[in-house]
Amino acid sequence: MSTRKALLLELAAGQVRMTDQLMKRIGVVVASYGMRPARGGWPGERDRNGRLFLQHAAGLHWPLVSTAAAHAAATAEALATHVGLVMDLDPYTGSEMYTARNTGIVVEDTLRLINKYRWSGPPITQMDRNKAGTSTATTERKRPDFLCWVKGALMFKGEEKALSSELHLAISELTSKMSTVWAKGLLPHLQPPCMLAFAAAGTILQALLCSCNISRLLAGYASQAPLVPLEMGRLVSSDDGMRTYCLLPGCFRKVIREFASEHAQYGSFELLQCVYRQMAQKKHRSKIIQACDIDGHIGPRLLDNTYTVHLAPVGDPCSGPPADPLDLPCAVAGVLGGLAALHSEGFVHRDVRWANVIFLPAEKRWLLIDLDHAGRSGCDCSGEPYPLRFWSKRTLDDGKYTFRSDLRMAAEQLLCGLPYDLDDGGINLRMQLLEGQLTATQALEHAWLAQYTSSSG
Repeated sequence: MSTRKALLLELAAGQVRMTDQLMKRIGVVVASYGMRPARGGWPGERDRNGRLFLQHAAGLHWPLVSTAAAHAAATAEALATHVGLVMDLDPYTGSEMYTARNTGIVVEDTLRLINKYRWSGPPITQMDRNKAGTSTATTERKRPDFLCWVKGALMFKGEEKALSSELHLAISELTSKMSTVWAKGLLPHLQPPCMLAFAAAGTILQALLCSCNISRLLAGYASQAPLVPLEMGRLVSSDDGMRTYCLLPGCFRKVIREFASEHAQYGSFELLQCVYRQMAQKKHRSKIIQACDIDGHIGPRLLDNTYTVHLAPVGDPCSGPPADPLDLPCAVAGVLGGLAALHSEGFVHRDVRWANVIFLPAEKRWLLIDLDHAGRSGCDCSGEPYPLRFWSKRTLDDGKYTFRSDLRMAAEQLLCGLPYDLDDGGINLRMQLLEGQLTATQALEHAWLAQYTSSSG
């Protein structure tokens, strides 16, 4: 029998005392999760440790416990096995990949283990790594090496370097990469909690103890935390992997791969550049989403057939109309304001719906976003690749998409199928938009919206 297996046998059976100070400290930390050392043995639930003794002694591969005790016994065994793995770990050095392997075992695997065996319900944390090749270099530079969210808040992050002499670089990057737990303005009335972080350094077992304590802190936060609508640093991909989205400090990043085949059929890169450039005029900036300045470049970029745009301001994505019917005029006015800006420069949006609207909590207003399907008014959309998914039979005017087409989409998508009754003023506005009686600017002057537009200036 190996020395390690014998040690686990003795600890699990409770036959030796924990004379090693480090093992005592591990016992104290794990005991905080409601588990106790059995007669000085390895910290599992006190009447369950015999399973480990029997299994390790006999070399068996099946549980020798009752069905009722199986979960608790599995918890004790998993903890003992994981600590044994960490104790036996011979860390590789010389590259950041090796450092990530080491911290992955000690930090991430420990958090996952505690999530799996200690907490009922879904895991309290979601974790990710800044993997090479998942996005462009700019995103990789702005994301930490390790990210951990609790209810959408970036509560724990880490930086890893290849050599111990580079520790100061890891610490420096911890302060410069995503230093806030959520995007400014998403939860304007709440004080953000402190963020936890690590720089890969120290001994393996010291990191193990930290991981246990960090899990306890994250669980405490989760019990009373608000839900953050957008996760800072989370990289999200479309089902086909051609589109990726990531919330970065101060902006939202959108990437379309294989732009020529995936998107150019709806509008050229030059057209999108022109749209964002025109919308950047001072008179339009507060009315519609903006392409922001990243690394000295304003507007969308196309490099190696990959389209990239950084967008601001960051807001709470809408999945449908406001829950309060009194907020609906404000939301519709926000969308009409964006359409008025586009129409004044000769452009149409072509994809007006709630999914392309965000709410700005700090300003208490709604904003039209996603200009990637924008086009020129009067463009021919009678053939492939049209119609778009959310168009209706009455969207086009003789096969062309016009200003009236945008307003009909606004009426159908924003003022139909509501979870509450629309009052007479809203019904009247919807009818006029459907019948093409108003421009976007005229619609903003409608009596149903007048009170909002006058109070908002």
